[in-house]
This record gives sequence, C-alpha cells and structure tokens, in this order.
Amino acid sequence: MTVFNETKATFWYGVGLAVAANLLWGLAFLIPRILSSFTPVEITLGRYFFYGLISFILFLVLERKHSWIYNFKIWSASFIFAFAANIGYYFFLVYGVRYADAEITSLIIGILPITVSIYGNFLEREYPFSKLLPSILMITGGIFIIHNLNFAGHENPEQIFGQQYYLGLLSPFVSLIVWTWYCVVNSSFLKKNPHILSSTWSTLIGVNTLIQSLIILVILMVIGNDSVINFAKYLKFDSFDFDGFDHEVIIFLISSIILGVAVSWGGTLMWNKASTLLPISLAGQLIVIETISALSYVYIYDSRLPSFFEILGITMIIGGVILGIRNVQFTSNDPELIIKPSKAQIE
Repeated sequence: MTVFNETKATFWYGVGLAVAANLLWGLAFLIPRILSSFTPVEITLGRYFFYGLISFILFLVLERKHSWIYNFKIWSASFIFAFAANIGYYFFLVYGVRYADAEITSLIIGILPITVSIYGNFLEREYPFSKLLPSILMITGGIFIIHNLNFAGHENPEQIFGQQYYLGLLSPFVSLIVWTWYCVVNSSFLKKNPHILSSTWSTLIGVNTLIQSLIILVILMVIGNDSVINFAKYLKFDSFDFDGFDHEVIIFLISSIILGVAVSWGGTLMWNKASTLLPISLAGQLIVIETISALSYVYIYDSRLPSFFEILGITMIIGGVILGIRNVQFTSNDPELIIKPSKAQIE
C-alpha cells in the first residue's frame, strides 16, 4: 500500500470514529427528556459516576503500573478537561433540555462545528479560511432555518416553560463555549503528546471525573438540599418489584449506565482517537452529526416526522459536512494536506 493510500485510509478511519462518537453523544439529549422526574444535577452526577467508575476499574487493571510515567502536567490537564468536557458541559446541557426543550438545546449546541472550526483554524491555520467558508455557510444556513422554525413554535416561552425558560436558553450557550475550548485544546494536547494512547487519556479523564463527582456528592449531602438531590429516594431503593418509585430509580440507573459507559467512555475513546487522525477544523465540523442524531432520536421519541423546513435544514447541515470533508480530504494534488501518522495513530 502506498503512503498516499495509507494516509487516505487513516483519514477515513478517523472520520468513521468521529461519526460513531457523535451518534452516541446524540443520546445525551434524549435521555434527560426521558428522565423528567430527576433534576439536572442528578442526571449529570449519575452519568459521570458510572463513567468514572468504569474508568477507575480500567485504570486499576490496565494503567496503574504505568501511571508513574504521567507527570503532574498530564494529571492536572486531565482534571481540568474532565470538568470542562463532562460535568460542567453536561449540567448546562441538561438544564437547557429541561427548561428550553431538547430540540432547541441540540440546535444551539449544533453551532459547535462553526465555533470549533473557526477557533481551531484560528489557532493552527491548517487551511485557508476560504476552504472552510462554504461548508460553514451551509451549516449556518441549516441551523438558522431549524432555529427559526422551532422558536416560531414558541410564541410565548414564559407561558409554556415558565420563568426558567430564559435560563434554560442561556445554559446551552455556556456549554457551547466550554466545549469549543475543550475540543480544540484537547485535540492540540493529544497531538503534542503522542505517547498518550486514546484509551489511556479517556481513562485518566474518567478517573478525575469520578473524583469530582464524589466531591460534589459529599458537598450536596452536607448541604442537604432535597430540591437538588433527594437522597431519601435512593435509600428507599431496596426492592426490584418494578412498581412505583423503584421503577423510576431502576430506569434512572439503567439510563445513567448507558450515559456513563456507552456515551461518555465509548464516545470519548473514539473521539480522542479521531482527534489524533483528523485536522481540528474538520473534526469540529463533524460534531454536527451529534445535532442530527439528537434531533432524530427526539423525533422518534415523539413519534413524529420532521416538517419540510426541518428536513431542509438538516439536509443543508449534512451537505455542509460532506462539503467540508471534500474540501480537506487528501488528494494527490495537495501534498501539504498529508499528515504523517504519529506513534499514537499507529498504536
């Protein structure tokens, strides 16, 4: 196999991993809607407790003997990234889903391909902005159409959602800012530290997330605010008769495991690997798949089909992603776009 073919195969492998990660992440918008009787704090800590737990187990089994090779800089970076990419980001996302609707929240987060592409390319200038502009315009147009359609359906948001609607609408923008920073800085960090495998980095972030989750749980137990977490209902969980209260807790635990193990650990593992194989600007555009999958899951859950304008907007978004891939994929006429595989990519 020639160097060109190997590079092209590596490129599409990275694209596949990024798409798979975003399909999993789309579930993060649906499950909070299903768990309507639980608070955003409960859903966030439930997700990241199980993500941290499986990461801690894997750390003890696979990484403990080698943990000495990771210095304070690496551990501190994983601690910061753990809060930014996990607990901080998802709390505001869940709050938006709860009080401003899952569709609107997913569409605000859908701006990520634009913010990450611009911020990432601004820092590293991997391509001329002219190569990114057509796909960014298509994605922006698609998001604009769906945004307007959804907001038009809520003429009086205060009446529908109450006073917390505007806080719910603001929350996804906080998530947007946090994850834009994380996505670019995390990808840059992994490329500068090719000796850190994707699985190892996901595990380190997970261990720190568990530590943070336990700290927050202890603080909440000391405060004892039942409006944030009602610990009594979990202490009453002493049977599996699937009746009444226990049924809700069982659904919550199952959903938390799905969010923690599949969505968080599995999605993060695939995304970290993809980040080492793809340019930041392209990886940023592929995040739009998360929005598409989130919308699809919500439509299925609501048992309805998207309207004509929703289909038009989604088509423009997908078209923008395809255009972005075509504009930056490797060609024999663009030798400067060929990225040599690093040690982390090979392993």
